[in-house]
Amino acid sequence: NAFDPPPGTPSALALDKMNADFKGFDINATDLVFVQAPDGSQVFDHDLLLNITQATSTYLSDRLDADLFRQLSVSGFYSANVSGPAAAAAAFVNPSNTSSFLSLQYPKADTQQYGLAFQDLGTHLSQCCSSSAEFVGVGGTAVGVVETIQSATKSIERMDQISLPIAFVVLALSLHSIRLLILPFFTLLIGVVVAFGIMGLLAQAGLSVSSATPPVMMAMLLAVSIDYALFLLTRFKEETEAGVELAPALEKMLASSGHTVVA
Repeated sequence: NAFDPPPGTPSALALDKMNADFKGFDINATDLVFVQAPDGSQVFDHDLLLNITQATSTYLSDRLDADLFRQLSVSGFYSANVSGPAAAAAAFVNPSNTSSFLSLQYPKADTQQYGLAFQDLGTHLSQCCSSSAEFVGVGGTAVGVVETIQSATKSIERMDQISLPIAFVVLALSLHSIRLLILPFFTLLIGVVVAFGIMGLLAQAGLSVSSATPPVMMAMLLAVSIDYALFLLTRFKEETEAGVELAPALEKMLASSGHTVVA
């Protein structure tokens, strides 16, 4: 579970600020809510830390189902007061009392579900305490996993949007035939319908499908459809331009280029 979230994401910003005030904290063990008071103020002024603690529990109880919320442990200054205020302050508040954090502990098996619930928590807390907090952010393994998946998904979707027209332009330049260009378009379309139809049925049957799966599937379908179409149709065009009849041209195409498809 040790990894860095994508630079510039809310999780990365929260972790950077957290690490600046709490050196050596094992960030990979849990997710954290970090709160920083404005200049000249402390986290205890205007009940800032108390409000953050209460708002965190309320928000997560609404976002998580009862079983997941029951397994979640929210620890902070006020929950640690049972060990004595001095011990609590040493663990959860920095020496100048200008920043503090809450620890969100949860079962690792449900990391992504908790990450989805934690993802917008920082924004919610910032809005709730905008007048008394300089910064509120959430970071850690669960949020990092969700942000990494979403970042990768967006990159793949952007790649598909760029590569699809380029691929058909390359095919058009190679084939010099609109009729032949229609074939890979329909094979891609049929592949998309079949592949996503099967995946949809499996998901309805209970298979856990990552949000990154659809764009990865689309990228693979595009690559296979265009690649094989280029091999087969280029060979077919060469045979027909040489004066070979349709049926023999298809046979030669399959004999020479077909093995790359089934290999």
